[in-house]
Amino acid sequence: MRPNCSLGDNLAGLHAAFGTVLALRARDADPLRRGQVVDVALTESVFNMLEAIIPESADAGVRV
Repeated sequence: MRPNCSLGDNLAGLHAAFGTVLALRARDADPLRRGQVVDVALTESVFNMLEAIIPESADAGVRV
């Protein structure tokens, strides 16, 4: 079944927004006002959300 929303796009957008806020805070904290690079990938955003599944599966006795 296909979900109604694009989960990967939404997660990547959240990570990009959070990265942008952190880059702005870093710029404000630096007296030289150097820039930052925010690099966001769809797959990395989804893998970040799935990372807790591995220990939960191991605790449930599921072998990979």
